Amino acid sequence: MNPHPASGRLTLTGSLFIGYVCLLAVALTVIGSLWAIHLNRETDRQYAERVLTVARSVAVLPEVVEGLQTPDPSEELDPLADRISAATGADYLVIASPDGTRHTHPDKDRIGETVSTPPGPVVGGTEWTGVQDGTQGRTVRAKIPVFSDGGSVNGGDARGRSWATCPWASSTPAPPPTRAPRSP
Repeated sequence: MNPHPASGRLTLTGSLFIGYVCLLAVALTVIGSLWAIHLNRETDRQYAERVLTVARSVAVLPEVVEGLQTPDPSEELDPLADRISAATGADYLVIASPDGTRHTHPDKDRIGETVSTPPGPVVGGTEWTGVQDGTQGRTVRAKIPVFSDGGSVNGGDARGRSWATCPWASSTPAPPPTRAPRSP
């Protein structure tokens, strides 16, 4: 009996070692993929939460609530929106009436026009976050109702950041846009 295997054949120990290495490689690949998916989803969630937090803050500002009730809301709200956008790093901050008429916009020629995406649940007093295509391209955005002192929806604000300027956008394809449901 020859204790050494024939040339080209592995010993049981060698076969087990290769099997363990392959199993470890597969396990690490699966775990790495799951971690990357989780990290991407968590980053999306955190970014949407940041956009939502700023939009909520804007919606309760007395200047915004009172500005929407003036005869010419754009005169008071547009400079305020520009300052807030600059301070928060937002690509845009649009404040609109419940009928969708813009009172602020980064492109001043669009003030007075109807918003490019439906206000959706904001008209009913519900917040919304998602990704939509609009005049600023594909953006991560939050739409928040602005309530009057009496509690009725007096308008809405949408704050967003262009998908192309988001920190993870270079390595992640943009998700399909989410459409806010149209209000009845």
